[in-house]
This record gives sequence, structure tokens and C-alpha cells, in this order.
Amino acid sequence: MVDGEQRRVSGASPPADGNAAEDRPREFLVQALEKVKDGRRAEGEYPNLMDEDNVVAMFGLLDVVGQGHITAAQHREALKTLGLSTEDLQIEDDAIITLEVFTEEVKKRMLESWAVH
Repeated sequence: MVDGEQRRVSGASPPADGNAAEDRPREFLVQALEKVKDGRRAEGEYPNLMDEDNVVAMFGLLDVVGQGHITAAQHREALKTLGLSTEDLQIEDDAIITLEVFTEEVKKRMLESWAVH
């Protein structure tokens, strides 16, 4: 048996690569919830469960042709998919949304969402 196979069979964890979410998901979630509690009490920042790499990847999925922008309709749907409010979104239907605008809007709305919950 190869070492990797032996580890899986014996139930030992694969080697840690430094990613707490993958290596110890329960610990990661507990820490994230503690940050939410601290943020609500204004004792710390809210956790960032969706980092910038995730936002960039989502934008890339929407910008399939690689034009460097998405439509206002795609932007609204992406926000809704993330469970973020679009009620006060003030973007014209013919607007072109760049990665920078998309990233800032997602970050802003995620912080607003954490503050409400």
C-alpha cells in the first residue's frame, strides 16, 4: 500500500497545507462564528468567508468571453446568488460592471449582511 492509501485506510488526516478551512473545518467554523459574535459587539471585524479569489473566480464565470466586464443583469443575479440584497442597487440596466466595481460591491454588501444578522 502507498503511504497516501494507508493514511486513508487508517483514518489519519492528509498532510496539512496550511488551509484551516480544509484541514480543520469544524475549528474554522467555530472561529468564524466567534468573529461574528465579536463583530456584533463591535469588538472585532466580521469574518471574510468569501475572499477576493472567490469573488474574482465568480466574476470570471460571469465574464465567459473575457471582456473584463459583466452586465448589470449578471451583477444583480450574482449578488442574489450570494444571498445579498439588491434592493438599493443603483445601477442602470445598460451599465457595464468591471471586476473592481463587482468586488467592491460584493464586499460592501457582505459587510452589510453580517451587520444585519
